[in-house]
Amino acid sequence: MDRAWALDVGKENTNIVAIGYDEGTVVIKIGSDEPVVSMNNGKLVWAKNLEIFSSNLKALNVKDENAIKDGEKISLLIKDLGTCDLYPTAVKHSPNGHVFALYNDSEYIIYRTQNFINSGYGTGTDLVWSINGDFAVRDKYSIVLYKNNNVQYESIKPEYIVEELYGGPLL
Repeated sequence: MDRAWALDVGKENTNIVAIGYDEGTVVIKIGSDEPVVSMNNGKLVWAKNLEIFSSNLKALNVKDENAIKDGEKISLLIKDLGTCDLYPTAVKHSPNGHVFALYNDSEYIIYRTQNFINSGYGTGTDLVWSINGDFAVRDKYSIVLYKNNNVQYESIKPEYIVEELYGGPLL
């Protein structure tokens, strides 16, 4: 489209960029509108850029459940866990809630929920948990299975492209 002459971003809290060229314009949507959050047994973990936060919904001392109206904002005690080494696009808790995984399009990191200590990392585009704490990671051409102590025990290289993994009892 030849030379670029103009660059502008959308209104606040949007992820749209517009570029004006000699021969036309391009509008790009950067990132995703999906929140990066996971909840297990009342414990909430979410990412905002590289910062990771947590909160315990069970710590809300609500005496009467009917006192809170649907859609009402509730003030939470937010704990800043720290920063992550990658820009996460998803967060998933393990079934027992002791660890959670942050991952993006190329790598993952597994952290302990209580103290945000790294307990595993690797490359992959998707991560799912089984019901017993084992997990699987989808890579470009293979699926790698790990025991709950982060030890690789199986690698599968299918003859077809796997687009998505699903966790659960049949992992």
